[in-house]
Amino acid sequence: MELEQLEALVLTADPQQRQAALAQLIPGTEDYYHYSCLEHLHRGELEACEPLLRAWVERHGETARVQLIRDRRAVLAFGSDERSSREHIRRRLDLRFDHQREIDTAPHELPSRLDQALIGREPFRRDAFAHHHNLDGFRDRALPWLAETTLNLPRLRALLERLSRPDVPDVIALILRELDDRQSGGFGKLAIHGLLTKDQLDALAAARPALATHPRFVEVYLERLLPGPDVDLDGDLDARAAHLAALEAYVEPLPPTFNSLKAHVLYHRLELGRR
Repeated sequence: MELEQLEALVLTADPQQRQAALAQLIPGTEDYYHYSCLEHLHRGELEACEPLLRAWVERHGETARVQLIRDRRAVLAFGSDERSSREHIRRRLDLRFDHQREIDTAPHELPSRLDQALIGREPFRRDAFAHHHNLDGFRDRALPWLAETTLNLPRLRALLERLSRPDVPDVIALILRELDDRQSGGFGKLAIHGLLTKDQLDALAAARPALATHPRFVEVYLERLLPGPDVDLDGDLDARAAHLAALEAYVEPLPPTFNSLKAHVLYHRLELGRR
């Protein structure tokens, strides 16, 4: 169908122009039957569609456009022939209204809550421990509550190895327990050691004073003395001076094995004084 014909059929409000457009269609084609039926429906001539629909189906079969016209006719006829329209819609949508309530006369005692003995954390924990000697049976989101349970040393070490944040409960006590084990790799072996905050490092050193002179501990502590990323140590001389003063106060009590570090801090303080 040409675009001009389609526009004349669907855009014009003049019945004569639509009739002229319909006269240009080839009789027997789907376009002819489709738009002829539409014209009758628009005029409210619902019964006039029936002979056209029969001829249409005989020539082209039950096509999608035939179904479209039948559906439109059923909806338009709802006010005058409600029963037939309802039957068409029911058949078209395959609606059924024979549903009945299922009544079981046998009494049932059903629980109103899930049995925590079957699906609670504890049965899941026991099952995971029965199949794994480490924590492979747990996802990372289970680590915080696992930290509050009593773990053997292999599982404790597995827990600390997987921690990506130092905010789990009693993390310092867990680290100290792992460090006290003969198979511990020492401070710095686990990634969580490098994630501790300054206050946590102070608590760790207070509990184990020997850690305060451990090279990796000193390295992590120096990192914690750095100011935030919004401080420009190169451009802000006062901030640089305060940072160097904090470094000097920290390294001064360290043993002679850290003399090179002390000299390094002193050099930068002298260099700042020259500026």
